[in-house]
Amino acid sequence: MLAREIAEHPKLIIVVYPARGLDVGATESIHKLLMELRDQGTSILLISEDLDELMKLSDRVGVMFGGRIVGNFAIEEVDLEEVGLLMMGLFRSERNAYMAMTVKFEKRLNPSVAMNVAVPLLSVLAAFLLGAVFLTLTDRDPVEVYETMFKGALGSRYGLSETIVKAIPLMLCALGISAAFRMQLWNIGA
Repeated sequence: MLAREIAEHPKLIIVVYPARGLDVGATESIHKLLMELRDQGTSILLISEDLDELMKLSDRVGVMFGGRIVGNFAIEEVDLEEVGLLMMGLFRSERNAYMAMTVKFEKRLNPSVAMNVAVPLLSVLAAFLLGAVFLTLTDRDPVEVYETMFKGALGSRYGLSETIVKAIPLMLCALGISAAFRMQLWNIGA
């Protein structure tokens, strides 16, 4: 993916967690490539929580907390302890005591029960209508196709059991992906 992005010789490249999930060899290759790009004049905005990676690849380190930049250092001035504290929302006062930064949390608006029911139902209805349009365009009767589909999947004990057996792997995959996404264990390459 990185090779595709640098093929056009960009003036700026934004790299988010470039070595996450890679083995040591691949990580070194990515780091070497980023340093070569930097030496060729490409500006690189590196976003990472890996302090070793930041120290190796950066000219400057900016620290964000609560959606704001709370520290900005030239690489020679970086104090890893201070950067770590800033990442946790703590800063050192003039008296060398650690104080917490204030962060404003806003309550998310929870949709009503009606919306929680209406949105999925409307989505299913839209899918059926879109399917009906495609079926009509292919000279098939949507009512007949949907009727055959439901009778085959749910019309007998055998059809129902086959539907369940074939749906379980899809449901487990969806559950696993959903859990991994919620725990922020993966990214989509964005």
